Amino acid sequence: MDKKRIIFITGASGGIGLALARTLAKPGTILLLQASSRYDELKALSREIGGSSIGIETFKADLSKSDEQDHFVDEALVWLDRFNPQSIGTISWINAAGVDLMNPQTKELPFDVRLRMILSVDVEAPIRMSRRVGLRMTELTMLNQIEQAAVSPINASILFFGWDGAARGMAGESGMLYAAAKGGITAFSRSLAQELAPFVRVLTISPGWIETTWGKSAPKAVHRHRSESLLDRWGSPEEVANLADFLISQRASYINAQNIEINGGFRPYPRKTFDTSRPGS
Repeated sequence: MDKKRIIFITGASGGIGLALARTLAKPGTILLLQASSRYDELKALSREIGGSSIGIETFKADLSKSDEQDHFVDEALVWLDRFNPQSIGTISWINAAGVDLMNPQTKELPFDVRLRMILSVDVEAPIRMSRRVGLRMTELTMLNQIEQAAVSPINASILFFGWDGAARGMAGESGMLYAAAKGGITAFSRSLAQELAPFVRVLTISPGWIETTWGKSAPKAVHRHRSESLLDRWGSPEEVANLADFLISQRASYINAQNIEINGGFRPYPRKTFDTSRPGS
């Protein structure tokens, strides 16, 4: 019997979440995708990438509200319970939803308003939802191991998104807000990994500068930050999605409780320029 790969993705209508949905939509995969204000775009995406060998369900929820977080998880668990544990090869919950602090409308809001926004969507929502989903994943994995004598255990994982600058810090309101939210979620993920081990792996991906829709239209002055990467460029959402695809797979089954930065290698000092006309330069 072919094992199903069941993947939940929050914030799947844009940016990294959209790249995740496209990348993970492989034969044998069943996706449950969540969006809020861009739900119509999510429905269009599901029609585009769905097919006879790929199952897709979409769900609309405003993750800034606790009651909608709870309702979304209720529906997700009911949907998950439709599957026989013995038919499941992989279960993954990916927390890709987040507040876009860099769009012009949001940047004009007062600091306290932006703080409440990012704490509710980027911290409260993934923490509350992942705890509940993680407990259910643990139950399914334990049941699967008992019934199959651990011959083919479920590969269960929860994935969070942090920020590579959280540990270093960055000046400015956006830097402070992202550091508070993403630093907190990275620390929480390590504790959740301890709580759910050995049945569920918990990991964090911390991207650097990624060329999302905002990145493509960002002022030229912002693009000077590409020199912070040893590869001298911004990353793409697809490169982040490829990393996630690996981490939730059986190939990464011995990787747990880690924060993986994807930034091309951080350059802590300004890039040197070499004068090739001088000997020894």
